[in-house]
Amino acid sequence: MRNLFVLLLFHCTLFSLGQEVQKHYHSDLNTLKNEFYLMDSIQKNRFSTAYLAKAKLENTTVKIANGYYLLSELNIHKKAALQYSDSIIQLTKNTQNKNYPALGYIQKGIHYYYNGQNELALENFLQANQLAVKNENRIQLVIVKHYVGLLKSVNNKIEEALSIFKENYQYLKENQLDTTYKKQYFKSLFALANGYAKNKLFDQAIQYYNKGLKESKNNPDFYYPYFLTGHGVCSFEKGAYQQSIDSLQKGCKLLKEDPSNLAAMYLYIYDAYKGMGTPDQGIHYLNSIDSVYKQDNSIRRYSRIAYGHLNDYYKHSKNKKKQLTYLTKLVEVDSLIKAKDGNLYVDIVKNYDTPELLKAKQELINSLEEQNSSKQYNIFILIALCTIFSGLFIFFSRRSYVLNKRFDLLMEEQNNKETQVTPPVITASKVESLGLSEELVTQILTKLEKFESSLKFVKKKYTLNTLAKELNTNSSYLSKVINLEKNSNFSNYLNNLKIDYAIQRLNQDPKFRKYTIKAISEECGFSSQQTFSTAFFKKTKLKPSFFIKKITNSEPED
Repeated sequence: MRNLFVLLLFHCTLFSLGQEVQKHYHSDLNTLKNEFYLMDSIQKNRFSTAYLAKAKLENTTVKIANGYYLLSELNIHKKAALQYSDSIIQLTKNTQNKNYPALGYIQKGIHYYYNGQNELALENFLQANQLAVKNENRIQLVIVKHYVGLLKSVNNKIEEALSIFKENYQYLKENQLDTTYKKQYFKSLFALANGYAKNKLFDQAIQYYNKGLKESKNNPDFYYPYFLTGHGVCSFEKGAYQQSIDSLQKGCKLLKEDPSNLAAMYLYIYDAYKGMGTPDQGIHYLNSIDSVYKQDNSIRRYSRIAYGHLNDYYKHSKNKKKQLTYLTKLVEVDSLIKAKDGNLYVDIVKNYDTPELLKAKQELINSLEEQNSSKQYNIFILIALCTIFSGLFIFFSRRSYVLNKRFDLLMEEQNNKETQVTPPVITASKVESLGLSEELVTQILTKLEKFESSLKFVKKKYTLNTLAKELNTNSSYLSKVINLEKNSNFSNYLNNLKIDYAIQRLNQDPKFRKYTIKAISEECGFSSQQTFSTAFFKKTKLKPSFFIKKITNSEPED
């Protein structure tokens, strides 16, 4: 019973399909194409196969050619398209028909174009052009011109290409063929928008992309994804990176059957993320190009650019193993491009010239081998470095302890000075050694004490003579008293007074600590920052910066 049901369902399907074929069997080629484009891929396959079978059964040459044409459209990016196109040419080469065999050459040219074999594509388009002129087939001339324009664009003759696209679009609109030849109309509209974009006329490009989005919205098979991605590319070129990413991602979801355009859009998404300063987010899309390339090497020109970016990315991030992986792929795809495409992609390959790539690859291999062979040496170096760092840690820890101890002693000494005032003790032996009277020595010391408390030494430059004159004494007597009682010559005596003043003020005045070293030195009467720092270290065995930092950190918080 179950088998009977299946058989009945099969015959019903054949009957339904036969009715659909019969309905359009006698339609003209353009009507047949328009109906065919509205079907999904499964319906197209069944319909074209049934159509060809019926045509062969009736042995009608033009109808058989129509069947081959439908199958070539179904497989346009696949090798089978060439076989069906050749079948069209072979079948109709002696036929007097407006569409054939020119359409066979057009289909071959389209296949070669989308597979990156542009020289063969041009050869077939020129053959189709001769036949279209002979048969006065205007729509075929539009189609041929369209693809010649695309080939010119590939070879950077973008102004010539734009001129062709304008002519085609205007012809279709002026002759009201945009509905009759709907698919070609959308192709021409897209090519025109894209032509403006390639010529950096982005406002005009966006105008036509928007027109295409509006008109093709209800016909997603008629270039809607391409208008979407084209709009995304223009947004990228205008610096609207997030808007570009949004449009491109939506478009890519609809381009799964078009590896070439899909790869190109992945590159734009990567560049958009890079433009936003987040290239890491775009690496996924470069790897996606690699995945597409493994399935379809016709996208080699895009994979080459992707491998270049990946090579640079991993070189910058110092991941030599991954860099070598993509550098190897770069060399391989470079060889494939040169073998299959001749001079068509000179502008692309010149950025990564093969000899330079091979040299870089070998250098990277050598580097990795050196890394492997030097592991033991690196371990030895690591141990040595650990020993050195341990020694440095001990040294600096010890040094830090000594400096902190000096600071504590200095602050203790400073506090003692503030709480204890010790009058000078003049012994008979000291006076006798000076060769001066006790009264004179006492007078000089008393005057020095007043001088020190007046803080004049920070505001005025003193010499031994100028101070002796100010104290109304003899410079020789003054020098002897300072040497004996202050245990210093006159220059060091003055510097010590200034340093004591600096320490006292830094200890008592938080605002003063915020001054620069240079400003502090000037406030304390020094002629330069270097002289102050030298005198400070000579007296305290500490650098001014360390002292200020310690005293600031030791200050209790409010």
